[in-house]
Amino acid sequence: MSGYVLRPVIRDPYEHWY
Repeated sequence: MSGYVLRPVIRDPYEHWY
């Protein structure tokens, strides 16, 4: 859960790699 804690507001398909 690295990208999830960094930008939880941004629920993009590419940045959704928790």
